[in-house]
Amino acid sequence: MRFGYTLLELVFVLTIVAAGFTVVAPSYRRAHTRLIVRSARESLIGIITRAQALAVVHGGATVSLSVNPGAAWLEAGGEVGDTLSLTALGVAMELSGGRPQALLRFNSLGIGEFAGQTVGLSRGSARAGLIVSAYGRVRRW
Repeated sequence: MRFGYTLLELVFVLTIVAAGFTVVAPSYRRAHTRLIVRSARESLIGIITRAQALAVVHGGATVSLSVNPGAAWLEAGGEVGDTLSLTALGVAMELSGGRPQALLRFNSLGIGEFAGQTVGLSRGSARAGLIVSAYGRVRRW
């Protein structure tokens, strides 16, 4: 009767597992990077949506976007609300027209009062973004 495994069997199984990880790791890293960029985009959309809702309550709201450092924050009722640090996520932001900053203002009806804005987000080769119309509608890309 035999109990356990030989050292040769364990080394063989560990070699196969290690080979599998080397094949899977690069695609996992790419997928992880894409998810981080998409998550940053969805967080930014959440801040914009919340600004529209708070604009109705407080009579107006503003979302400030800054390229360097990559950040977005919401101001409503004289207070800073939600903030998003893209630099902490390793995500770079690019605004339309190459501008370093942009303000998205919403009136008391939650309607935008600004020129349309395209926001590109990137990390490595992963890219995602959104287009905010002059009225505040958001479209992902």
